[in-house]
Amino acid sequence: MASVALKHELTCSICLDIFTCPVMLRCGHNFCRDCIQMVIDTEFGSNPCPECRRPCSPRDLQQVNFKLANIVECYKSLQEQESPKTVRCTYCIRSLVTAVKTCLLCQASYCKEHLEFHSKSKRHVLVDPIASQQSRKCTVHDEVLTYFCIKDQTCICTSCIMVGEHQDHQTEVLQKASLSKKEQLKKLLESLKLEQESLKGRAKVLLGVLKQTQEKVVMLKNDVQAMYSELRECVVAAHVSVLSEVRRHIGQVSNQISGEISSVQKRAAKRSQDIGHLQAACSKMDPFLILQDKVWRAMSDKRFRAEPDAASPVPVLDMLLIGLISQRAIEGLSDRLPQLSSLMVRFNYEANLLLNEATASRFLTLSADLKTVKYSRKKLCREPGPSRFETSQVLSISSFSSGKYFWEVRTSQTGVKAIGVAYPTIERRGPQAFLGYNEKSWCLIWENDCIEVCHNSDCKRIVSGDPGMRAVGVFLDYEAGQLSFYRLSPQVEHLHTITAQFSEPLHSAFYVVDGWIKINSKK
Repeated sequence: MASVALKHELTCSICLDIFTCPVMLRCGHNFCRDCIQMVIDTEFGSNPCPECRRPCSPRDLQQVNFKLANIVECYKSLQEQESPKTVRCTYCIRSLVTAVKTCLLCQASYCKEHLEFHSKSKRHVLVDPIASQQSRKCTVHDEVLTYFCIKDQTCICTSCIMVGEHQDHQTEVLQKASLSKKEQLKKLLESLKLEQESLKGRAKVLLGVLKQTQEKVVMLKNDVQAMYSELRECVVAAHVSVLSEVRRHIGQVSNQISGEISSVQKRAAKRSQDIGHLQAACSKMDPFLILQDKVWRAMSDKRFRAEPDAASPVPVLDMLLIGLISQRAIEGLSDRLPQLSSLMVRFNYEANLLLNEATASRFLTLSADLKTVKYSRKKLCREPGPSRFETSQVLSISSFSSGKYFWEVRTSQTGVKAIGVAYPTIERRGPQAFLGYNEKSWCLIWENDCIEVCHNSDCKRIVSGDPGMRAVGVFLDYEAGQLSFYRLSPQVEHLHTITAQFSEPLHSAFYVVDGWIKINSKK
């Protein structure tokens, strides 16, 4: 057990063999230098450690673990010492000569020279040199095992066939049985080689897919960064523009108020001066001086009146103007959004769906724009037809026979809802008409916090982190045979992806009881 445990510790996790020139990465894990070099050459980007996925680099290959290499050499030496010793010739007494054959009948081993004098009889079975011949003898009759019992798949002796428990069993001589076993092993070996080649090819394909995926991730990151950088610039520009306009308007109002204050103050000072002259005139006692006062005459010529002038309107902030400025800036930003979203056009597969009234059940009411379906407890007056469902279902008008598509639905909080895809040849009546309960439809069905994906009556429960679901997205990749469902509200979450081989055009399909479903479309 200790030897097995030590071998496990000295085994490279990449090649599954004893370390050869082990190197230690900065994370502390050890690998054969050639093995980790292969990983670094094939991995894309960060070159992660196969054990802990931490980054590593070609410089780590210089860190040879000499202590571990010495332990490996000691282990190999001990294994060689514990291996079976060389078999010596039985008759070479004076010198230790290596045997070339062992006779199972004579229970002796022979070198090349003594083998020439050995009996050539078929009873004397010669095999490669073995140290102990006890394992080649029958434990019951103590005779050499020369036959193979096909029924019990075990080696037996002659007495086992004649008087033993294998009397009526089909047997073969060991040499013939071993040849048959070799043929079986060769076939198995060829099968394993083919499987190995297939696995290598699959690994190569997966490495290519991994590289393409990582390249797409880099492109996606760059696109998202570019989009949000431009969006941030637009928001900042709109913010600066609105603040500038608001400051300009506030400056105009402030200047008007300041000017009005200055004018009022000048007029008030003039009135104070006039009041002083009049008070001085009134204080005079000489009638002649009072009548000869020039200030009074000037005021009389201007038809002076003691009543103050009518007050002019007080300038105030035009909040409506500020609101219009902000609204215009937001509208300008909204105008830029389609240009920004064009950066993400490669990820936009939105489908423009309309409900097909000819397929709608008599329990369903469709909106005028054919975007909303609502359940009604009473049957509606609709003409029966071969395309109309008896169940509470409806299909879309358009179908998909190639490409990638995405559509989004909003639903009521109550009721049972199901969305998915179906072939146009789906049954319209009976149990086989229900979405997900036949070979011609795939769907996501939910009620409150119970969510399932169904196909051909095989339903799988989906565990979700948030109960309740008011918005769902569906993505269809026809060529890849993938149908994916996403929760969009209250949080975005991938629910499940169904894989299938589609053989007919697909229609979007909807099922609803005691609720409603609305197709959300930006087109």
